[in-house]
Amino acid sequence: MRNNFSWTSSLGISAALFITIAVIYMLIGTLGLIIIKTNATGRTGKQFYLSKEVDTKVFGKTRSELIQQSPEFAKYITMLMYVFCSFMVGMGILQYGVARFALTEGQNWAYWVSVLSNVFMLLIYWLMVILPVLQEYKVGYFALWHPYALIPSILLPIATILGWIGLNK
Repeated sequence: MRNNFSWTSSLGISAALFITIAVIYMLIGTLGLIIIKTNATGRTGKQFYLSKEVDTKVFGKTRSELIQQSPEFAKYITMLMYVFCSFMVGMGILQYGVARFALTEGQNWAYWVSVLSNVFMLLIYWLMVILPVLQEYKVGYFALWHPYALIPSILLPIATILGWIGLNK
């Protein structure tokens, strides 16, 4: 354990970046749950999952056509989004706790949990969702509007390097 922790040290900045990533996950997940609940994706929302443009390309029909033809499908997508958003909130809370209460104490395990959980989540998300959709449907990144993947993808390497430096001083 480190009694001389400082938020301005490399370890402190690393912890702050991991906390920032965690807060992004919590905010996006919470906002997603609120938006889905108030708009009920299958009833009045403008999109199902990715974006109005991408949803139409993926499903071959507009959202309103799909809802009219299969209201069960809209309910299913809504439930999937609840699950996705709840996992985002849960991941954020867990990562916040690990970074704030263990990484700031210089715990090596907290560093590896923070790094690996983000690496695997972001790799899977980029490789299994973002890149295939961009390639197959020929849309731009911001047609998907996924800042919760982009911002953590930028912050993660910085947090990882600074954390490594801070723990190995």
